[in-house]
Amino acid sequence: MTRRLALATMSMGEPMGQQVYERELDRLAQGVLGEAWTVDRVVVKTM
Repeated sequence: MTRRLALATMSMGEPMGQQVYERELDRLAQGVLGEAWTVDRVVVKTM
């Protein structure tokens, strides 16, 4: 069984508090979840 976590965020020109928190969560997630998990970061950009 594959365990996958995808963290989706909005792209911002100037990162603010929420974006800094999201980056930190993304950075720490793999270490906390372990080798059995795949952690992907999805960045959504507006047109």
